[in-house]
Amino acid sequence: MKALTKTILITLSLLATFPLFAGSITVNASSEAEIVPDTANLTIQIRSVEKRTNFARDNVSKTFDRLSFALRPLGVSAKNIEKSNVKQGDEYGYANGKRILKGQYASMDVTINVGNLSLLQKIYDQIATYDEVTLMNTEFEIVNQQAQEDTQLVLALKKAKHKAQIMAKTYQQTLGRAISIVEVSSQVMPFAQARMMSVESTNTEDSNYKSVTVKVQVKVEFNLN
Repeated sequence: MKALTKTILITLSLLATFPLFAGSITVNASSEAEIVPDTANLTIQIRSVEKRTNFARDNVSKTFDRLSFALRPLGVSAKNIEKSNVKQGDEYGYANGKRILKGQYASMDVTINVGNLSLLQKIYDQIATYDEVTLMNTEFEIVNQQAQEDTQLVLALKKAKHKAQIMAKTYQQTLGRAISIVEVSSQVMPFAQARMMSVESTNTEDSNYKSVTVKVQVKVEFNLN
């Protein structure tokens, strides 16, 4: 009995020294910004159909060389152009409801990185002069992506703390230290514009270049005092 009494007294003494945990509060917050892009990545396809595969392949290669040379004065060097997805095979069509072999095709996808957006319209115009070339997509991006994400992360954390302080004050409590911080998501959403371009249609109307969205979401748990 004496031992039990002693244990109870020690427990009460500890409770007096270390206050009972008052609970915690968890909040979600986000921050995002619309950033003017720095660069554009154009995806084009060069495609040719001929009677023989080697003729189609040679035509694709020659078109690529001519276009690459024409883009040099517009600030697009060889390092800004990347080939991918090279294909060749049978080209089929339909006549009188029947599938027929029309010839042999060759194609390649090409990505063009444009660092000077003021020249973008001229690059579009140059691409549109080639019958074998189709502009498939333009995606705008920002160069200092990490710095932009860091800025939005700090803002999201500040919003989380401010929200938690208001909630705690509402219940006559004070906010303690953060005990858990989770970055729920960090997104950079480039503005992408799909466009099928032909020689007859060169008006892209992309002078504004839209914007790139940088968004960060956090989940923070605070102690309550």
